[in-house]
Amino acid sequence: MATFQDLKFEGGYGIRAVIKFDNGYSASVVRTENSYGGKAGLYELAVLDKKGNICYNTPITSDVLGWLKEDDVTAALQKIEALKMNTYRFTFTAEVIFDAEDETHAEEVFARLDLGNVRYLEMKSREQL
Repeated sequence: MATFQDLKFEGGYGIRAVIKFDNGYSASVVRTENSYGGKAGLYELAVLDKKGNICYNTPITSDVLGWLKEDDVTAALQKIEALKMNTYRFTFTAEVIFDAEDETHAEEVFARLDLGNVRYLEMKSREQL
C-alpha cells in the first residue's frame, strides 16, 4: 500500500506529487501558499480519475482534502488505492430482421452478423460492478 514516503515531490510554485494506482485512480498532493493548510506546512490532496481530472464522486471526498499531516496523506492514499473504479455492465436487446430460407439458414446468417452495425437498441439494465 502507498505511503507518504512513496511520493516524489517536484518544486515550482510550492511542491506537488502525483501517484498513480492500478485501479485507475491517482492522487495529487500539494503544498503551496494557497493550498488548504499550506501556510501551516500541511498538505492538500485531490483524487484524480483516469484522465487526471479531479474526481468529485468518490466515497473519500466530494472535493479536495486539506490540512493533512503526513499520516493523514498516507491514510487517504491507501483509501484511494483500495477504491474500485466505477464500472457498469450494460445489457441491450436488439431486433434484427432479415430474410432467410429456413431456420437453420437464419441461424447461420445471424451468427455472421456484425452486430456493431445494429442501430436500434433498447437498454435493458445497468448494474454497477
